[in-house]
Amino acid sequence: MSTKLYFLFFAIFFSVSFHAQNSIEIVNPPASVNADSKVDITFNYTLEIPGYAYIRFKNGPDTANNITFVSKLLSAGSGTETLSLPIPLEFEGAVLPLGEGYNYQAQLFDHNNGWIGLDTKDYYGVTLLAALPKANDLILTSYPTTVNGGSNVNITFDYTTDKAQAYVVARFRNNSNLTQVLQLITAGSGTKTVSLPIPEETNGSALPLGVGYGYQLQLFDHTAPGGWNSAIVSKDYNNVATLEAPLPPPNAITIVNPPTTVIGGRMIEFELEYRKDIPTAYALIRFKGPTGDLEQAFKTVTDNEGTVKVSVLSPETGGTNYSLQAQLYTTGWSELDTYNFSGITVEEYVPSGENTLEIVNTSTDPINNGSLKKVSVKYNLLQ
Repeated sequence: MSTKLYFLFFAIFFSVSFHAQNSIEIVNPPASVNADSKVDITFNYTLEIPGYAYIRFKNGPDTANNITFVSKLLSAGSGTETLSLPIPLEFEGAVLPLGEGYNYQAQLFDHNNGWIGLDTKDYYGVTLLAALPKANDLILTSYPTTVNGGSNVNITFDYTTDKAQAYVVARFRNNSNLTQVLQLITAGSGTKTVSLPIPEETNGSALPLGVGYGYQLQLFDHTAPGGWNSAIVSKDYNNVATLEAPLPPPNAITIVNPPTTVIGGRMIEFELEYRKDIPTAYALIRFKGPTGDLEQAFKTVTDNEGTVKVSVLSPETGGTNYSLQAQLYTTGWSELDTYNFSGITVEEYVPSGENTLEIVNTSTDPINNGSLKKVSVKYNLLQ
């Protein structure tokens, strides 16, 4: 019995001694913090071995309630450190409610042995206050969560600046910057909407479709020395957008199976495939040669999409420097789309034989009581 009591006492003593040798304590934890700010957290620590200190801002006891954190690698020994802990406006896409229910957590970890926890202290009763007005600030207020490659999207942001003039840089990004647009603003507050291009590829490779895209807003005082080297304000909105395939253009026209060789001086029928977003349009086909536009013809189309057949006279002179052009126009002759097809060879028509004309059949026309006959003729014309 005495042996069991000895080992129980030793285990308790060892556990208390171990934690006493590895401890962390926040000094005067702030009772309230403002959203969208940073708060300095000072802590005392003791470490038997090198380890990491983590300071967290939380809204509950569990790991799922970790909102933000800051960490630092510490050497063995004792000391005091101060870390700047970010306090956000949002958590997991939702605005953090103001009021009570928040807490800090201080932890020590042995990172060399599987991140064993050495000590943990929780500090409850923290109140979250509204964000303070800032001399310079940017907030993204409206943005699309689904975008198509090769398009432009509108994003809207609120701004505040004390600079006479400054530039806001809005970016579309994933793990790196993809596209950007600049917007000049002046002193004061306001709202701006900018059109941001969405690319289809980067560095010659198609961008992967799906999630993982977002936006960034940065404010630069371009008038200050080195003003483009450091942003006054930088806000990241990561993993909020999904990239989808490019949309087909609203107005388009093409030639279905265009020929590479045509006979000169003949009416050639072409099939044009089109798509439009206006009630009525003209579908036009023309031959083009070394000197420019040649014969052309068009038809009116009213369906939103479909095909139409248009016949146009081919060039009289043979050659290889010909091309076809199909165009879609409004009824006011504003161009909607153009399709070019080059490499047309025109072969001159060479008649053979001699001029002939022969009656091959006659018949009585019953409508005119035999007074008028139907005559069928066979002919060959060289010109």
